[in-house]
Amino acid sequence: PVYREIMQGKIAVQIGKTLYSPQTQVRNVSSASFFALMNGHIGGKASVTNAMKIVLDDIFKAGKGGVDEVELNKYVEKLIRLGIFDENVVQSELKAIMDQIKNNTIRTSDQLFSKLIKMTPTDKVARLYAGGDNLWKQYGWEYGKSQLSMALKNVDEVAEWFRYMGKPFDRINTITGAKKTYDDAIEEASAYLLRNTYPTYSKVPPFIQNLRKIAVVGNFISFPAEILRTGTNIIATGLKEAAHPNVAIRQMGIRRLTGAALTSYAIGKGATEIAQFLTNSTESQWDAYKRSSAASWDATSNLLAIKGWKNGESAAINFSYFSPYDSLYEPLEAAIAQAQAQNAKMPKCRNATADDP
Repeated sequence: PVYREIMQGKIAVQIGKTLYSPQTQVRNVSSASFFALMNGHIGGKASVTNAMKIVLDDIFKAGKGGVDEVELNKYVEKLIRLGIFDENVVQSELKAIMDQIKNNTIRTSDQLFSKLIKMTPTDKVARLYAGGDNLWKQYGWEYGKSQLSMALKNVDEVAEWFRYMGKPFDRINTITGAKKTYDDAIEEASAYLLRNTYPTYSKVPPFIQNLRKIAVVGNFISFPAEILRTGTNIIATGLKEAAHPNVAIRQMGIRRLTGAALTSYAIGKGATEIAQFLTNSTESQWDAYKRSSAASWDATSNLLAIKGWKNGESAAINFSYFSPYDSLYEPLEAAIAQAQAQNAKMPKCRNATADDP
């Protein structure tokens, strides 16, 4: 009973900090654009506005003002079947913990909690939160289809591409028994790439999913686990594509690797340098602040200066909080910071040379 009460309090705080937070809702959909950038999905291959319309129609059950609801529903069902539309990693984790609490012995507090999470506003904000990811995943899928259709011209070439990527391809639809068309094959190939390079809750290992049941472990551990999985896959997939004999596939790989380099380091570094230039501050000043008086969550983060230093005071935005791929390089930055701190505490010694007496 005590543990259940702790978990209920934990999930209530998480809901308030995510689903019911306007700032977090905005950050979720805007920072998810990094998923596309990380994969090099920038340009005119797909439309973000079309993706946004599909997602909003799905969330708010729109489509009655001139939109073909039947076709819209068919399209959304296809995205769900292919694993493109998957619940947001954070929202899914909240739902899983809710289900865990509800499945325990029913008590008065459980009944109240169950009613609260079934309220329509909670359902709406949860769908909106998940839609932030689905918007960019649908865009990424359409972008991948455009890329692959330029490189692969028939089902045989798609099947060969699957073999090259190490993934079996069944030419027969296991549900209908019909042969897959070229469009079916391209859609499946693009979905395969997206599920392995965009965060997808169904891909979180059972071990990580079970850790969320431990109240003291922390919040939303599935998301950084997915970032680590997809970050590794993006590099591996990009290298494999870059070595493909098909020129168009090689271009996909180079684009993906370029996007990964920009997103994981160059954008944050560039934004930091620009911010420091505009505020007339220096990297050494911010490094000194991180070492001396910064909060623990700022000490190893990428800070964007919005105000120069004056009388020992300044202001900055934590860019690492915005970037979903901070999980990839923050451990390295933390290790470097720790090494620098240890080095600063070591006594300075005069270098010994062969000429010393």
